Amino acid sequence: MWRFCFIAVLLVAAGSIFGLDAEDYFPLGVGNTWTMQDSGETGYDTTVSSIIGTTTVVGYHSYIFWDEGDSEGDTIYFQMRPDGFYQVIIEEEMTMEMFLLPETFGIGDTWTIYEMDSTWVEGGMTHHRHMVFNGEALALENVTVPAGTFMNCLKMVMDGVMNYYGTMGTDTMYSGSNGFGNFMWLGHGIGPIKTFGWDFEDSDTTWDLGVLLDYDLSGIGENIANRPEGISIHSWPNPFNSSCRITAPIDAKIEIFDLNGRLIDKIEPVAGIVRTWAPSLDTPAGVYLIRANGEIASTARLLYIK
Repeated sequence: MWRFCFIAVLLVAAGSIFGLDAEDYFPLGVGNTWTMQDSGETGYDTTVSSIIGTTTVVGYHSYIFWDEGDSEGDTIYFQMRPDGFYQVIIEEEMTMEMFLLPETFGIGDTWTIYEMDSTWVEGGMTHHRHMVFNGEALALENVTVPAGTFMNCLKMVMDGVMNYYGTMGTDTMYSGSNGFGNFMWLGHGIGPIKTFGWDFEDSDTTWDLGVLLDYDLSGIGENIANRPEGISIHSWPNPFNSSCRITAPIDAKIEIFDLNGRLIDKIEPVAGIVRTWAPSLDTPAGVYLIRANGEIASTARLLYIK
């Protein structure tokens, strides 16, 4: 899968050769979809990843990213900030802001992606973690995958190591290290084309290869910036797992569609702007489009999880 798990706080320029822009390698648009095939220890797995909406997270305009079949429950956002491209993961107890690529960079540039020292006391033992992660823009290469042949893809490498140990008094109770990283090829105007990742702990090493099977960057639904003035539609919570509340104009008729354009449900106008949609028990989890039809129309997206 092409989820990136790295954080950067310091960019170190090292002899730029070309002036490249991060936004050219991460196309952001509601409805953009990538289908990747991954190979690992358990065989092959196909993942459909989509941008399902927009919101504001930690003060920045954010694109909501969703992996079909993701069981971890994390909410992932992509952001293009003034200094570069970020990924934000919100977990139950923490928010991780990950600096994926500088706004402008060159082949040969290197940067410190992330460095962390953490110490805490639990169960009478002091636990220590130290992690450092580095990145480099390696080259521009032509890449052939099932989705086609893509010219001048950006090849990057990101690798790091985490050392950990636990102490009780002056005694070391456990210790070890975990190395990780991946090569990634990004197509100009396309996004992820291929990944090759590794993760090793002491002598145990696992590998994972990901390739692009298909993609659709046409965008399903309407661009928020181009919606007609005077109408808006919102839903919360989003994602949801039982029911959600929908805010739309009082006279608007609400229709729910799946991504294949099939009508799933209708919600007639009521005395108020807030309505509730509770999917039937046989409604599958997935992304749905809410359309508000009045004098003019607007569309929003919902992620239903079970």
